[in-house]
Amino acid sequence: MVTKFPIRWDTHAFLELQSIADYLQVISPQASKKVVSSILKATKLIATKPRMYLID
Repeated sequence: MVTKFPIRWDTHAFLELQSIADYLQVISPQASKKVVSSILKATKLIATKPRMYLID
C-alpha cells in the first residue's frame, strides 16, 4: 500500500503558479497548459514519494 501525504498549496504558491500560467498563456497557450500540467504532476508525485525531492 502506498502512503499518500497531503499536499497543501499556500496562497503565495498558488498565486505564483497562476502568474506563470497567465504569463505563458500570452506567449503560447499550449506551453502554458504543458508547464502547469508538469508542475501539478510533479506535485502529485511528491505526495506518494516525498523523499524524491529532498533538499540537502
